[in-house]
Amino acid sequence: MSCDFSGTLLHAYLDGELDAMRAAEFERHLETCRECTATLGAAESLRSSLQRAQLYETAPIGLRNELRKNSARSSRVPRLGRMARRSPLGAGLPLPLPCS
Repeated sequence: MSCDFSGTLLHAYLDGELDAMRAAEFERHLETCRECTATLGAAESLRSSLQRAQLYETAPIGLRNELRKNSARSSRVPRLGRMARRSPLGAGLPLPLPCS
């Protein structure tokens, strides 16, 4: 049987993303749920093993520079085209409505 908490709160708890009330609620749940206790233990063991393995690699300097350049380029505010600058719509001005 699958526990509802194992799919919803377990990883948030493991990552420290729950507020104090939800974390306390989950800890009370762990006291009676073998499935969540075992799943949490396995996830903690996996996390610990991955941290000890020191799998972190630094990206090559060329790749880092390219990413910075692309990031700076994409964060710029697009400029208005020549027609948009001349148009009342491009300036954000209201258009007069025709009178009947």
